[in-house]
Amino acid sequence: MSENAAAPQEPTFRLGNGVELPPFRTVSDFLLGKARFELPPYNDLPRWNNRIVSNLLYYQTNYFVVFGVLVLLQSFFNSQDLALGLAAIVVVAAVVIFAISDNPSFYQI
Repeated sequence: MSENAAAPQEPTFRLGNGVELPPFRTVSDFLLGKARFELPPYNDLPRWNNRIVSNLLYYQTNYFVVFGVLVLLQSFFNSQDLALGLAAIVVVAAVVIFAISDNPSFYQI
């Protein structure tokens, strides 16, 4: 019996075109595990680089969720600034489209 057959398969989320997201890791594994916090090997750059990339790949679903929650909180607490920024982007885009069009007319838009 091979080693891979004995290991339990972790569930993954399947998206279109065969893209898979890794499973969501537990909070204790992601943040609270004390064995995870140790000084990185600053003098061994390839090992440090590999450690960072491995961490980003292993916890990427957790990082996406944390980023999404932070964006939602920021949007909730600064909704007026968000609306003003979106309105400014729409106005600038409309001015640019109007300026580069061959025959500027409001009826064509």
